[in-house]
Amino acid sequence: MKTKFIGHSSILIESGDIKILCDPWYTGTAFNDGWKLLVDSNVDINDLDFNHIWYSHEHPDHFSVSDIKKISKEKRKDITILFQETIDNKVKDFCTNNGFKVLELKPSVPTKLSKDLEIINGTDGFDSWLCVKTPEKTILNLNDCRLDDIEILTSVKNQIGNIDALYTQFGYANWAGNPNDNKGPIIGRKIVKSQLKNQIEVLSPNLVIPFASFVWFCHEENSFWNELSIGIKESYDFLKSITKKVAIFYPGDNWIVGEEWKNNDSNIALYELDKVKRSKEILNVSKSYSLLDLQQSFDKMINKIKGLNDWDEINKFKKYDNFQSAIVRLTDIDKTISFDITEAKLNISKEQPHIEMSSDSFKYILDYAWGRGTLMINSRFSAKYDKFDSFFKQTAIFYANNIGLSFPKTFTPDDLGKNSSFALELMREWEL
Repeated sequence: MKTKFIGHSSILIESGDIKILCDPWYTGTAFNDGWKLLVDSNVDINDLDFNHIWYSHEHPDHFSVSDIKKISKEKRKDITILFQETIDNKVKDFCTNNGFKVLELKPSVPTKLSKDLEIINGTDGFDSWLCVKTPEKTILNLNDCRLDDIEILTSVKNQIGNIDALYTQFGYANWAGNPNDNKGPIIGRKIVKSQLKNQIEVLSPNLVIPFASFVWFCHEENSFWNELSIGIKESYDFLKSITKKVAIFYPGDNWIVGEEWKNNDSNIALYELDKVKRSKEILNVSKSYSLLDLQQSFDKMINKIKGLNDWDEINKFKKYDNFQSAIVRLTDIDKTISFDITEAKLNISKEQPHIEMSSDSFKYILDYAWGRGTLMINSRFSAKYDKFDSFFKQTAIFYANNIGLSFPKTFTPDDLGKNSSFALELMREWEL
């Protein structure tokens, strides 16, 4: 079994006639202009030799629409998309409509792609992992999966057996506190390091490859995170303290699974040079939007919510439960508004804000059901920690609609109250 590291979270796995390209993102920015690749990619997806693409999940640094659309129509008919079974079928339908074959993967069910190669796809509820297994070698690509529960990891280990190479995310790749707050990144590191430690201790891989965090915060509103996020040198030093079996790959590196890897120091040095290059670049700047622009987007958002959910039940929940308005300060237009999906308007507020962001970021949340998730990842905001939950609740229903859930049938009031994310996990560990 051979692999090629292409960059960030993209690897090419080859065994016999099966060639699986994982999470190809090679062009453009991601997360509303908040991220770019740490290492410039000169890769044209059409120049790569593959017959399957596996997407771990639909985040744009994994499922890159611009890259998949670059694939020639002639080549598409020979490519099978591998993707987890989902409720909404968005990725499946998109790929089918663009001329690809799609193989939906049932959770934890082995699927043979050839006589000597099988895959297993598992999930943490949104992100998914992929095991590629031959009689001789096994690769487990955890990607962004937040697997740290000992019982769940043990179940994965029991199903897969010996693991020759574990690919896993090494950063938190997420908002972890306001500017000038040192405690958030400390807690973020604690969460990530605990996860990595549990993964290594339970899965016991022959080699650990940290990846899927080689990104650069490229917007004027989030660039400070480049110094606060976990770099590959820090991750390598931590991993070496718990296992001797660590490999750092740089874009373009080829590796035969099981062979010794000796280029860690030189590759880390290359990444450090890439950080210096990126630090000299001009940052992205977003346009501003008026309150009228935002109200128009809000109206459209509410119409979508009414069409996808039981509107009467949402209003009942508002009446009887703790569903307070989120107070949002729009930093670039110096306005503070009350954001409440049960109200008809975005009203000016004199209250202290619960969360602060640009009008561009707020409009993105209104325009796209996945907008809340984008904001949490691109980190283009700051928040009042003890009031943060109001914003999460106000955006929860629309965000749940993004993955095919509907209030209250499949996204219940209890689900709304138990909102989960890295940011909220971090908040729970904070001493408020």
